[in-house]
Amino acid sequence: MRVAMAAAVLTLALLSGCPSPMTIAKLQNDSGRYMGKKVIVHGRVVTSVGILGSGAYEVDDGTGTIWVLSNGRGVAGNGAKVDVVGVYVNGVSVGGHALASAIEQTKAPTYLAGRD
Repeated sequence: MRVAMAAAVLTLALLSGCPSPMTIAKLQNDSGRYMGKKVIVHGRVVTSVGILGSGAYEVDDGTGTIWVLSNGRGVAGNGAKVDVVGVYVNGVSVGGHALASAIEQTKAPTYLAGRD
């Protein structure tokens, strides 16, 4: 029974189009493929700017960095290890600085304990 339930959950996840986590380098090196699509990255917050749950933060996964726009879904603090789920976008400006690309969060960041 448990095996059948696990198989059903896995099949549903695969059919729902959930993206797999990827490195920031892969995302940025093949940006045309991912532009406008839902993506997941893991990393550590290296810069964070926000107030009342809105703002932006920069994530470093060891292969590169990318800014994440919170859109009111919470701003992760400096040093936090997070999973980020959002849509990969181009031509974004943060604090008057133009960015080549960023991730617009579609859900609050997931905080990871003890994961590098």
